[in-house]
Amino acid sequence: MLTEEQKKANEQYFRKVLSLVAGNGVYAYPHISENYTVKNGVFYGTKRGVREMRKITPNDFHSMVQVKGKDND
Repeated sequence: MLTEEQKKANEQYFRKVLSLVAGNGVYAYPHISENYTVKNGVFYGTKRGVREMRKITPNDFHSMVQVKGKDND
């Protein structure tokens, strides 16, 4: 289990990734074998990928990680 400080550090990292990945770009998270599409400042991934990223980030970041669907694919 991560501490809140560790989760905040992960949030900072993922916010930096969001600022660097172009719209409709892809972020690969090899450690968990997941890929996320970045669109309008949000990570879109599989249900598993979203669950895994949310485990390591604070609750206030969770709106930035969504399940990919037909409306945002």
